[in-house]
Amino acid sequence: QPLRTQMPDIVTAYEAKGDNVGVFFEFLNTGATIAIHQDERFWPASLSKLPTAFEVMKKVENGDWRLSDQLVLFDQDKSSDFGTLYQEPTGTTFSIEDLLKALLIQSDDTAHRILVRNTDAADFNDMTSALGLQDFYNNDDDITPKEYSRLFTSLYSASYLNRADSS
Repeated sequence: QPLRTQMPDIVTAYEAKGDNVGVFFEFLNTGATIAIHQDERFWPASLSKLPTAFEVMKKVENGDWRLSDQLVLFDQDKSSDFGTLYQEPTGTTFSIEDLLKALLIQSDDTAHRILVRNTDAADFNDMTSALGLQDFYNNDDDITPKEYSRLFTSLYSASYLNRADSS
């Protein structure tokens, strides 16, 4: 209840600074929600890295990849926006496990680019279809807080990845 009471003031404070804010918080064990602008679309920025991790882990679960498999860093993968992998020489190899850790822990853009380059649209489409997220991104690649929260729900319920890979 304290969060439900405080959230409107928190959002108002950010909006007063000119920020666009959307919140969708669900207590997964009860289904109770706190929602403010939950259907408004926002540019996901680094939030797009979580669906990439889903795709990669599904390839591992399906036996297409192993966490120990190596992927190569190309010049076009390098991004200095977030993370440090861009500092490595072109041609360096990284295990999929190390790329996932860099992606999820450090929000490393270079790790993201390597993983995306090695997956394809079919992987993404399979994931969004399995989760009922066909409209996850609109034509501008924007997402809603409510739809994005379904990724966390699928982790909690292990409805896309198996239990071990969802934790």
